[in-house]
This record gives sequence, structure tokens and C-alpha cells, in this order.
Amino acid sequence: MSGAPEAFLYRNRRYRVEDAHQREEKVALTNLLATTQAFLDRPHGHVIGDQRVGSTDRGLIAVRDPASASVVAHVPAGGAGEIDSAVRAARDALQGPWGKMTPAQREHALLRVALKLEQHAEELAQLEAINQGKNIVAARAIDVGFSMDRRCVSPSFVWSQSCLRAS
Repeated sequence: MSGAPEAFLYRNRRYRVEDAHQREEKVALTNLLATTQAFLDRPHGHVIGDQRVGSTDRGLIAVRDPASASVVAHVPAGGAGEIDSAVRAARDALQGPWGKMTPAQREHALLRVALKLEQHAEELAQLEAINQGKNIVAARAIDVGFSMDRRCVSPSFVWSQSCLRAS
């Protein structure tokens, strides 16, 4: 493997990349956490700014598990109106609270997101495994594991951890 890691850590457990690829552990729809199943069963909409926007007149799109081709959820089809609203909301956020934050405040906000990801790691891993048709080991370690890795969010976290190890 050129440039690819030979192993990775997830929740203090070491996984070999070969293990994740050789063991084709699929998330059976019968083995989902209740919270994951509830998420798949509920109606979905767009989140624009801090508002949930319901289905549009453009209809729904079936979300399929690529591994089984089964429909696991439906999401609203977006159009130009939703795109324009999302761009406006992003600009408003940048000119509003997010843009006025100091780097330390932004870091704190991103760390709170990382903690939320950690709290819901298994649900997110199951959803990603279904969404991408991949095995759960890879979804846990790579998709979710790297997303909640605080070293990616916080330069001062890396610095503080390296100082603690050095002392």
C-alpha cells in the first residue's frame, strides 16, 4: 500500500488495515441500534442555518445501501431555492457569530462537536456503513474515528498533549 497506513487506532484499540478489508462485516439492518433505526425511520429534511426545512415539491430521493441495494431512507430533493438559502445562511454565519469568534472560541466550538461525535460514534458508524456499503470496522475507525480525532480539530490540544508526554 503506497502511502496508506498499515494500522490505525480506534478507541484505544489497534486495527490492522488488512483486518478491516478482509473481514467483510456488514451492518445487518436487524442489528442496528434503536437510535440508528429511529433516525432512518423518521422523515428527513434539509438543515439550512438553524432551521429544518421540510420536503420540497421536487419530491423525495431514495437512499440505498450500496451493499444490498435496499432502500434505507428517503430525503427531499433539493433545488436552486435550497442552495440559495444555504449559501445565504453560510454567509450570515460568517458575518455573524462564527466570524466574530476568536480562534480559541472556534476551537472550543469544534471540540464540542468532536465530543458529540464521540457520544454518537456507533450510531454514526452504522449510518456510514449503510450509506457507503462498507464494513462497520472501517466506518468506525476511519469515517467516524478520524472525524472525532481532536488532534485534527485543535492545534493547542496537540501541543498540550505533547507537553504532558514530555514532562
